[in-house]
Amino acid sequence: MPMQKSVLDALEEMVYVSDTETHELLYVNEAMARNFHINRNQLKGLRCHEVIFNSPEPCAFCTTPKLCPGKYYTWSVYNPCLKGTFKVKDTLVTYNGRPARIEVASNITEYVKNTALRQDEHAVNKLYKRCISLLNCRPVRFKPMLNSILMELLKRLNASRGGVFIFAEGEENLSFFTQVSTRGSVESSEHTINSVLGKSSRMWLQTLVRRSDLYVEDVIAEKGYGEDSEEMQSFFKELNISSFYLHSLWYENELLGVMVIDNPRQEDIARMRERLHNFAALLAAALWRYSRSSSIERALYLDYKTGLFNRACFMRDRLGEKSVNVGLILIDVNGLKDINEKEGHDKGDELLKTTAEAISDLYGAENCYRFGDDEFAVALINVSDNTFDEAMFTVKSLFAGGLGFTASVGGCKGECAELEHIISVATNQMLNDKQDFYTHNPQGARYRLSTDQLLRRLSQPHTIRTLLRRGDFFPYIQPIYDREGKLVKGESLVRLNYHGNLIPPGRFIPILESMNMTREIDFYMFQKTCELLKSRRDRGSRCVPIATNFSRFTVTAPDFVKRIEEIVAKTGVEVKDVFLEVTESAEEREHQTLVEVTHKLTALGYHVAVDDFGVANANLLTFANMAMDTIKFDKQITDALREGNLAYETVHMLLQLMHSRGIKAVAEGVETLEQVRMLKKLGVDFLQGFYFSKPLPVEDFIRLCDTEPEENSAVNGSAAG
Repeated sequence: MPMQKSVLDALEEMVYVSDTETHELLYVNEAMARNFHINRNQLKGLRCHEVIFNSPEPCAFCTTPKLCPGKYYTWSVYNPCLKGTFKVKDTLVTYNGRPARIEVASNITEYVKNTALRQDEHAVNKLYKRCISLLNCRPVRFKPMLNSILMELLKRLNASRGGVFIFAEGEENLSFFTQVSTRGSVESSEHTINSVLGKSSRMWLQTLVRRSDLYVEDVIAEKGYGEDSEEMQSFFKELNISSFYLHSLWYENELLGVMVIDNPRQEDIARMRERLHNFAALLAAALWRYSRSSSIERALYLDYKTGLFNRACFMRDRLGEKSVNVGLILIDVNGLKDINEKEGHDKGDELLKTTAEAISDLYGAENCYRFGDDEFAVALINVSDNTFDEAMFTVKSLFAGGLGFTASVGGCKGECAELEHIISVATNQMLNDKQDFYTHNPQGARYRLSTDQLLRRLSQPHTIRTLLRRGDFFPYIQPIYDREGKLVKGESLVRLNYHGNLIPPGRFIPILESMNMTREIDFYMFQKTCELLKSRRDRGSRCVPIATNFSRFTVTAPDFVKRIEEIVAKTGVEVKDVFLEVTESAEEREHQTLVEVTHKLTALGYHVAVDDFGVANANLLTFANMAMDTIKFDKQITDALREGNLAYETVHMLLQLMHSRGIKAVAEGVETLEQVRMLKKLGVDFLQGFYFSKPLPVEDFIRLCDTEPEENSAVNGSAAG
């Protein structure tokens, strides 16, 4: 036993042996005696709980009942006497013939402290990342995301309430922006910050100017309220504020507002103070971007006619949420074309607004989108199958005629990772619903029975090849004019002649795109365009460049550039005459492929234009990454322009950015002289639309090219074509 005791005395760990019944100490090693100041020769009568925890009663957490011989029970405990945390191993032994327990305790205080620090650092870094994510957050989601971040910050500070107050444009006083509480309901606090700052000491106000923070530990005891002392103390008591932390929010040299945290603990503020400076800086940058980018956001992602977000916004939101479940409901208004033709576009616009209001009232504007001319969408996130089925029934009932018109409805639910499939299934359901409607309501001009048959046949792969072989797909060309009214370009647009019916691309292209079947048509149209250009060159005729549209499904195929080169070589067309129009994608992988393809094409000498900018999938990454000569503003942007309005100012800013990069701009959908004059004033380079000319058969476009245009006729008041 002396040898064993000698070994135990050499350990850094504390070891003791105690009687299992009386808790009397039978043995302590040197480390134990040193830490608890025990005379090892006078152990008799000392009990373990008295020595270790300074407690007259046995520990409530005593592990003796849990022990058995030959097995160790391991646990950890904080010891207030030693002010440290210990990892403890206990087991049963026989000591001098008496049943006893032996305990070995290792000091893990530093380990626990370091672990807590690492966990705290991890939590704070996570908070930083979430705050950084605000920089790329949609304005409609900015406040909810900010509120969740503030809630996490409150938990880190053991505080009760937090808020952000900003200087509204043109205002001298701070105004309420948002607030959260860890105690449940959040009362409106629009008056709070100005009550605190406007009626408090100058020291608090000067805090904002010094770009610093301030912690008031006891608001009741705080001096400096002056004549408002009684009112301020009553105010703090009413809101249950005993202390608060204030941090000004500066971005560069602009004071944006202030962050206020109610009732944080002093030790937590001290621990987090440096990090709070960083957090406030990130928050200020996010607020600055929010205030500046929301106008651009609205211009790019908002449908001005209905106030809903557009398809590009939907794709951007959902493609970034791969693990999210989405239920998509598509609504396509029936007979809108007939209403526009018979009752006027004002009536049609009224119907569209009614549709937008109806679905927004049901599911909130943040979940509703306008996908196209007469097509809307509702996106329900992380809903059950039953909830989605109920929503489908509700929407179908809503548009069954009670609003004065009907709509076709289709839906699908699945993971956002399969978004294209979801859209395709919902589109097909909606088209089937629409076909059924027009089969029973044949008075509409938009649909005929032959059109219904075609839509069904297009889902069969061999149909495309048959129609191409028969020449049923063919080009129309829409002229494009410069600002002086001179014909400078053309855009090749596909048409389909099906049993004598001329079917516009708006009816069949979306179906083909939903099934990824546009590839052969795209290359067929490109070859026809190249053949036309080559024949014009060979005859010495005026050769106006003609652009060809390509679906993003075609452009992102691995052999796209190779196929382009093969057709150019086969037809012998000059590269300088070839213009390729592509539609930008919001999906990250597709976007990267488009970037690579456009750089290859421009390096080979081809001209590249980005089509449908502003309403389809184009985004500001286009400027940063893609190689292009031209950007085409969609008709919806043209329609939204009013001199001096938000869309006008945003387009003006974008044009400055484009021209600084040497990128030209085309405005599509130009229909009035007023639009022409406004677009010229903005600095748009090229104009395209019915004001100048509808899409023309190839023969008519050739005749237009061969006819010397009247100087400036179109821009000065008489439409060409």
